[in-house]
Amino acid sequence: MKKSILFIFIIFSLTSVALDYKDFGKLPFFSNVTISPDGEKIAALANIEGKPYIVVTEFGSTNFNPIASLKNEYDRLEWIEWANNKKIIFQTSKAEKARERTFRVYDLNTIDSDGSNFKIIENKSIYKDKQNSYISKYESISLVDILEDEDNKILVSNYDPRERAVAIFEVNLKNNRFKKIESPFTDSDGDRVTNFIVSEGKIQFADFYDADEGIAKIFYRPNKDDSWTEIYRANTEDLATDNFYVGGVDKKDGNLFIYSNFDSNFSYISKFNVETGKLSKPIYSKKDHEIASLEVEDGEIKMVCYERFTRECDLFDPEENGIIKSLKKSFPDHYINISSYSKDFSRFIATIRNSNSPGKYFGFDKKTGKSFFISSQYPQLENKVNSITKVIEYKARDDYQLYGFLTLPQGIKNPPVILFPHGGPTARDRIDYFDPWLQAMVSQGYAVFQPQFRGSAGWGKDYQISGYRESGKKMQNDMIDGFDYVVQNYDLDGKKACIVGASYGGYAALTGSFQSQDKFKCFVSIAGISDFTKLLRSETFFRGSAKMNKIMHGDAFEDKEYLDSVSAINYTDKIKKPILLIHGTYDTQVPHNQSSMFYNKIKNSNDSVEYFEIPKATHYFDEQGNRLIMFREIERFLAENLN
Repeated sequence: MKKSILFIFIIFSLTSVALDYKDFGKLPFFSNVTISPDGEKIAALANIEGKPYIVVTEFGSTNFNPIASLKNEYDRLEWIEWANNKKIIFQTSKAEKARERTFRVYDLNTIDSDGSNFKIIENKSIYKDKQNSYISKYESISLVDILEDEDNKILVSNYDPRERAVAIFEVNLKNNRFKKIESPFTDSDGDRVTNFIVSEGKIQFADFYDADEGIAKIFYRPNKDDSWTEIYRANTEDLATDNFYVGGVDKKDGNLFIYSNFDSNFSYISKFNVETGKLSKPIYSKKDHEIASLEVEDGEIKMVCYERFTRECDLFDPEENGIIKSLKKSFPDHYINISSYSKDFSRFIATIRNSNSPGKYFGFDKKTGKSFFISSQYPQLENKVNSITKVIEYKARDDYQLYGFLTLPQGIKNPPVILFPHGGPTARDRIDYFDPWLQAMVSQGYAVFQPQFRGSAGWGKDYQISGYRESGKKMQNDMIDGFDYVVQNYDLDGKKACIVGASYGGYAALTGSFQSQDKFKCFVSIAGISDFTKLLRSETFFRGSAKMNKIMHGDAFEDKEYLDSVSAINYTDKIKKPILLIHGTYDTQVPHNQSSMFYNKIKNSNDSVEYFEIPKATHYFDEQGNRLIMFREIERFLAENLN
């Protein structure tokens, strides 16, 4: 029997009811909300009682029908998209072990919007040979494009045993038949190019990257019958400093829309002349902002998004831009983007968000002028988060200009402090999205400081490069200097403080445990790195990224002395403060032995170190039960050590 779920949302007023890990540790109730091409239906990913579902409803209704879910709770629903007005295409993944590392294997699937006709998109001819089947599993199928003008056809990238490489196939969704339309080609260097990029239904771009040799190339051809032309070449040193992204082809002159940061600290949009190989002067830039994305449609720039403290977008269509301006008037102090729209743009979905309020989805119908509320990402937290976020500008001890974000619990004087560095390290934080982990700590009465240490992305080329080979040194000092600054300049209890972080943030917490334990009462490392040398050696073997890692972090062999000097595993006899370690055995980014080895070495000399090794948990703790364990233990550990 088909079940129907009526989602009724009540927007609560601020209340004194205490929130805890069970509220903040829930996965997003709604995400990936998308509208069908004809604007008649809405599909989304929904987590219902801790289990992910694909749900569908008619536009204008919140009576969503769950049409599909996963049998294995540890597999993942990655994303959904409408293939046409009737059929939904979605990607799933599962973790697979190979030697001491974990990989994710991806599948593509389709299902009709009424829940019928589920199919796995697979080229069954591959599985005739057992070896080909094994190779294909680790060369996961991926969606390249949905052919809007061909109702039941898509383009996919998939392993082709005849080529012994990945090729592009056109797939008929009615009968699941594969038709190869693009084969790998060999360039003038003798390199085999297998990665193709589709622009508006055309295979016009291809790229090649050899991590071992440190070479990247981009190729272009105007039409299928034309020869491929190399338009860009970079070595590892170039890639570590410069970027070059193709957005599409200008229909007026055939030149390419590019965003890059050549000869500039911040990225900008320009045009690339294929015949001359030269870039034009910038045609679009935002002072002190990084270009985050460029969308080209029908040969014209449709949207540009840019970042500094927040991510915002400029829409080049006057009507669409007017809609955004109108919505901003209705939702002051919020950030708004049109996240999905019908083919004729008569109906669309807008996402409304800010750092202290969960993201919300609204549907809009331009013809009727009506709008309706679809869902909150975290309905249980609506109007219950009482915090304020401030942008912090401060100087490091070497006078380098730095930035950070301080989130304060309202109504609490002299709160304890959490230093909360981001992962990456070439990542960043922003103040335009809602982070339930951050807000979980604020709700318990802690002030949370997020330092944007040098090496962080999104603050300009110089800012990022200045962090290269500075892990455990200037990057770590930046975090501590930011902590000192907010403690000195705001009403905070700096004597009650802890470092909490995940991934590289977990590395920073463990590094703080031997470099700065006089300043902090405790340290929390989630999926963190304790042995930088071992990690980089593992990365070299499994990912072939030795040259890039050498520039950014150091050579795993030549720089062993430095890397060992900034690895917590070599200081276990000196670390005396409480540490909480949490790591999942299905982590595909940082092997869980980074935590288990550290714990086994320190447990006899420091009995205040705790380790939770969570079976089948991923790097992101994206299964409900595992996520709740993580939030629960962090809440408990901080309360025991700071309150």
